[in-house]
Amino acid sequence: QLGKTLFPVHPGSYQLDWPDANVPGKSYKIEVVAAYPGDTATLATARETKLADGNSVRQVAASSFVFNTTLPRVDAAFPGSVPAPQADAHYRHLYDPIPARTMPTKLDISGADEWSFRELTYTDQGTGATVDTSTTKAFNVTGSGRSVLLYSYRPNPDETADGTANKERLAVRVVRSSPSLVIPRIDPRLVLGQHGLQLGNGLASSGGAFGVVQTGATPATSSVTSGGKFVVDFWLNAKGVRESAPVTLDGCTTVQNSTELVCESTAGIVPGMTLTGTNIPAGTKVVSVTNATTLVLGAAATGSAGDLAIVASNKPVTILSTGGGGLKVTLDPAAATVTANLRGVPVTHSLPAAGAAWRHHAIHVFTTKLFGISVTVMDYYLDGVRKEQSFVTSWFPGTADSTVGTSVNSGSLRLGADANPLHGLAVDQFRFFHLGSDTAGYLKANELRALRTERDMTTVAKQLRGNGPQLWFSFEAVPSGGRFPNLGSLPNVAIGPVTGSGIYAGTWANTDLQEVATRIDSTLDNAGFKGTGYILNAVSNYNASLYNRDAEVGTWGPVFPVNHSRLFTDASRKLEITYYENPWLTDRSPNPNVAWPYVTTEFQNVTYPLLGADKDKRIYIASRIGSEGVDRTGRPQPVYDLAAYSGLKVYNQPDPGQAGYNPNEEHALAAASGRAALKVKSLGDGVPNNPPLAAFALQADANQTTTPYTSEPWVLIQVENLRTGEPEMAAYSVRKTRTGSVAFPRPSDAVVQSTPGLAYEPAENPEDRFLTLDPDKAYDLAYKFDYPVFAGDLVIPPYPLNIVIGNVSMQDERGGNIQVGGVNRRTLWRDVNKKAWVVSGDGRFFNQYFYPMRGDFYLPSSPSNGTPVAWLPAGADFTGIGTDLEPVKVLYSSKWRSDYPKLKRGETLTYQGGEYFNENPGSNGLPALVAMAAAEIVYDSSTPDMVIGTASTAEVAKASAQIIRPLDRREKTGFTAAQMSDAGFTPAETAKLLIIAERWYFKELPGSLGNRFYYDSLASTLVFRGYLNEKDSGDPDLTAGPDPLNLLEPNVMTADEYETIRALSDNGGWRNAIDEI
Repeated sequence: QLGKTLFPVHPGSYQLDWPDANVPGKSYKIEVVAAYPGDTATLATARETKLADGNSVRQVAASSFVFNTTLPRVDAAFPGSVPAPQADAHYRHLYDPIPARTMPTKLDISGADEWSFRELTYTDQGTGATVDTSTTKAFNVTGSGRSVLLYSYRPNPDETADGTANKERLAVRVVRSSPSLVIPRIDPRLVLGQHGLQLGNGLASSGGAFGVVQTGATPATSSVTSGGKFVVDFWLNAKGVRESAPVTLDGCTTVQNSTELVCESTAGIVPGMTLTGTNIPAGTKVVSVTNATTLVLGAAATGSAGDLAIVASNKPVTILSTGGGGLKVTLDPAAATVTANLRGVPVTHSLPAAGAAWRHHAIHVFTTKLFGISVTVMDYYLDGVRKEQSFVTSWFPGTADSTVGTSVNSGSLRLGADANPLHGLAVDQFRFFHLGSDTAGYLKANELRALRTERDMTTVAKQLRGNGPQLWFSFEAVPSGGRFPNLGSLPNVAIGPVTGSGIYAGTWANTDLQEVATRIDSTLDNAGFKGTGYILNAVSNYNASLYNRDAEVGTWGPVFPVNHSRLFTDASRKLEITYYENPWLTDRSPNPNVAWPYVTTEFQNVTYPLLGADKDKRIYIASRIGSEGVDRTGRPQPVYDLAAYSGLKVYNQPDPGQAGYNPNEEHALAAASGRAALKVKSLGDGVPNNPPLAAFALQADANQTTTPYTSEPWVLIQVENLRTGEPEMAAYSVRKTRTGSVAFPRPSDAVVQSTPGLAYEPAENPEDRFLTLDPDKAYDLAYKFDYPVFAGDLVIPPYPLNIVIGNVSMQDERGGNIQVGGVNRRTLWRDVNKKAWVVSGDGRFFNQYFYPMRGDFYLPSSPSNGTPVAWLPAGADFTGIGTDLEPVKVLYSSKWRSDYPKLKRGETLTYQGGEYFNENPGSNGLPALVAMAAAEIVYDSSTPDMVIGTASTAEVAKASAQIIRPLDRREKTGFTAAQMSDAGFTPAETAKLLIIAERWYFKELPGSLGNRFYYDSLASTLVFRGYLNEKDSGDPDLTAGPDPLNLLEPNVMTADEYETIRALSDNGGWRNAIDEI
């Protein structure tokens, strides 16, 4: 029966009085000597040496006594275990001598697990360890040395430890603290090295896979034999993997209750794809492809039919396949899972896009006996977390062996079948270990840690259970002869075929990217912190809006560099990151849930993108669609659709004294997508009512790229990815224009028809058609400051310059018309408010723009907000006297639309609509000219330059139309009643006159003329005026029309009307007055 358990909790010698349970009053002195693991401790009293039979040597010579003893070392499963003297411990812990740089450590990172921190029981004199007694349990040291920690834990990991003594057990753990030393990027602890293998560019006949082949040298290896016990491990970057484009199978026939589907062709179909269509049950997958026209379904068809269109989607990617598919590892992009399948038995891990990009995969297969029956066990570890399947070996016969020949075939070990090279899927550190007759069974914690953290396991001291890798592809060396060499023990084998040796030029991927706006993920993170660690310097090269140094341990956020490393070379500004390890994640029973800082590295080679995913990203200012245009290679760039992204904004940090300095010299901004306004969209997309945001730039030459350095002309954006729940960044190089063979945004129909992926959607008017682009193809688009416009359009500054300028034109804006074909044509015209308009088709003009300085823009001269800034000036000056600056000349080519309102020859325009509109419902109607406060003909094709000569009859006759004021009064004032009498008109002459109040109307004049011409006796004025629907120019209801029938009686006197009025009297004064009118 156990009386009590004693735990030594600090070094020293102790004596205990231990009572004899059987002899009352008798006790024994027990001496306990405690020391750190692996240390040699001096005994307080000598101990006799034991003989081989277990008996002691008694009272002989001094050599028969032991005066010290070496304590057992910590089990190798603990990461702090080292053979060095005075160093062995359970855990390793880093500190920094500078307090501001000290990496935080919490001894009880969670209050909801089976472990609970109890006490810091001992610390070396120079270590000075302390623990915050509050709930944070922060562990700090001031020097090197070891400390002793006391924990309690629940044997059942599903219970939460709370310190209840009778329900918990005690555990003593030693931690070794040492100062942080920065390891260089070439240190082997960075297991990926510098390069890896980008998948998808291999052998076309194998779905783009690479395979293990012979080099041609002797002796030749002909096979890779797995046996019953082996380990395969590799690192995989599947961060960018997404679903493949759907494939439509035409001419398909289903038969009810049959799993066979016959189509015109099964090209592009692989097992695992999901099928949808008539008679296909939901969720049905392709089991196998029988031949070029037949495939097998995972579920029987629900009906019989022919000539069906069946859609196949979500093509899986085969990361690894041994000969004949004995062992396969496949990705399911839609389900975000990865599955290892051994001879038909699957093990699946979740593989979400969130978190670290590079994940470690290890597959351990071994056989064992259970009640005399052979059982095969497959353990699939993802970052050390195990999932398992076991089966009776005879139930699923077969092997995971592969043949090795001179070329890749179905028997080869292959990597990356059906991978899309545009998705950035990459593999590194691929190894295969044959374990021979190993009997040890499951992998131990230290073996898993070695697989994850050791780059080279060929040396005897680092081999896996005495076995080095037969295959090891590190991909560090430049591929030779189209192959990467094997560094394992199998001779004269390699992996290929490699078609390009340049980084990202086909196959050779850079795994140590240090680029602006590219997330820094490190394989040194062994604490489940999504590839991130603790940044030591507060002011350094990172996006501080996404990374918070003051956050809880492990929740700081991702690290995104935001500028060139040349700005952060001082020791206090270098980008140095400490990474953590937490053994509890993979081995809970002996380890408390603590993340220990254990290694530090630096990132001092950050450049603007040269190799990574952003290297080709561009914002061409002339495109007017910003980040949604094509990249350097012509491929359409991502659209930040609101269903998948939110919160897009431009990165801007103009304070050099704070973290992440990078001012907005590009005058970049986030604005609503401009594609719909240009009638451009992706194939299959609609036009959103709420358009997504895109990034734009207004300048390309404002950056200071020499001394003093600020940044390069790149726009950085950050956005929340709703699919992963993580923030992302991207970098776009800013260029003014792009040279190309396809005009944008309105290429000719002939060009569209001859360019794969381009098409115009049908529309009633040609100019209203949308140009669609297949996002999976590339286009040689030209982005120039030369835009098509239509007559009648307001000249709007190129998007998004119009948003920045606002509703008021800048005072220094200027432009002019350009002669076309020897003809001077007015095309650009400015109204009284200096607004510019396009007033004719078939013309050319230019315009130069200025915009107001804003607080989120940066210029070295620091102009105040509102200062006019020249848009893309030719010189080095951006502000100053407007006439001295030379903004870019934006050229415009005008066209006539096909749907203008129509004014018929001889028709007079007053109210809106017009004759053609009334005769053709749905057409565009004319404007209500009568309601206009002012009007002017600004272009007439009869006088294209609109330089009007003298108002002679000939000049007037040139006009296609004229604007007149038909309701104005034409008057002869000062024509007295006596002069009227002289002309023969008096009130007594009732046969000639109709007098209504002060107006004298002439009865001898016909209808409308008699209504428009009269004498105003009170004003002594002869009046000739016009009416519209019997309303004069002062009528408050004049603009309320149109009426069902509109009648205009204009103040235009025809020759006949003139003669008729003049003939009313032969009086000279009368006739002179009529002549004046």
